[in-house]
Amino acid sequence: MEFIRPSYNLSLIGFNYSDVDLLNKVLEQLDIELIDDSSQLFDFNSFTFEIIKSKSLRESLIKAYRKEDAEIEQNLINNMGFDCTSYHFRWSLFLLLIMSGNNYASEIKLFLDTDEAYLHYSIDIFAVFFMAYRKNYFSVNRIYNLIMDVNNIERTGWLNAEIPTNHKESISEHMFSMYHLTRMYLKDKSHLEGYNKETILRLSMIHDVVESIIGDIAYPTKNDNDEKEEENEGKALFIAYLYLTGDDSYYNDWCEWCDNSTINSLIAHDMDILQFNYRFMRYVKEYPNHFSDEEIKRWMRRSPKTMLGQELFKTIILDNELFKDLINKIE
Repeated sequence: MEFIRPSYNLSLIGFNYSDVDLLNKVLEQLDIELIDDSSQLFDFNSFTFEIIKSKSLRESLIKAYRKEDAEIEQNLINNMGFDCTSYHFRWSLFLLLIMSGNNYASEIKLFLDTDEAYLHYSIDIFAVFFMAYRKNYFSVNRIYNLIMDVNNIERTGWLNAEIPTNHKESISEHMFSMYHLTRMYLKDKSHLEGYNKETILRLSMIHDVVESIIGDIAYPTKNDNDEKEEENEGKALFIAYLYLTGDDSYYNDWCEWCDNSTINSLIAHDMDILQFNYRFMRYVKEYPNHFSDEEIKRWMRRSPKTMLGQELFKTIILDNELFKDLINKIE
C-alpha cells in the first residue's frame, strides 16, 4: 500500500504540527509505503478504508499509537473539539472508536450527536462508519437479521395499486425474480466494455436490501433525499460488515449500484425496471378488470434506459406469448 506522507499542510484541515509528527511516527511502524509529496494531502479516506478492511493493520495502528502516546485515548478526547466538518475531528473520533470500543461510550455519543445531519448526509468513509456505530450495526447477526426482514415487506407500489390479492409481491420476491430474469436473459459475454454478468447478478440480489430499514418508497414518489438516505443506510450497514469480516464485496457492490454509472449498474437498474414491468403485466393478466387502459399505459411508462434493456423489453414483454392480448394496451 502506498500513501502520501503526511505533511504540515494538514494544518489546512485542522491538524497541528504535533499531530502530524505523531501521525508520521505511527505510520512509519506500519507495513505501508510513504511517498514524499508535500503538494498533496494525506488521503485519510483511502487509509481509513484500508484500516476498516484489515484487522491486522488496525491492530498494528492501535499498537503503534499507544507506543508513541501512552494516554492517546484521553488526549484524543481532550483535543478533539466539536467541529464535525474537519478531518481532524473525524480522524480523531475514528481512532477513538477503534481503540476504545465502549470505554468512552458517553463521550463518543456526545460527539456523534453533535451534528447528526452532517454525519448522515456526508459521503466520506468517516461519516459512514460513524453512522454504522450510531445504529449499532457491528454484529453480523444484526446485519443478517436486517437483510432478512425484506421477506416481510410487501412492495409499496402494489399496495398503493390495491392489487386484489391477499399476497402482494415482497421485496425479497422482487429481488429473487430479478436475479432469475438476469440469469436467464443476459448473455454471458458482451461487446460492451466492462460488462460482467456475475456483477449484475450480485447487484440484483442486493439492490433493495436496505428497504428493510427505511421501507419501500414507490418509484413515482421517491426523491433525491430518499435516494441519499437509502445510499447512506446501505453504506453504513455494509461498512460494518466490512469491518467485522474484511470482506468488501457487499460494500463495493452497494456503492456500484448507488453510483449507477458503470455499464453493469446501468444494466442492473434496467433489469430492476424489467422485473417491475413483468410483474405488473402479470397482475394485469390475473386481474383484467382492475386497471383501465389509461392506467396500464401510465404504469408502463417506466421503461429501460439502455439499448440492451430496451431490446430485452421487447423480448420479455412485447414478444411474450403470455401478454399477446394486452400488447395493444401498452404500445
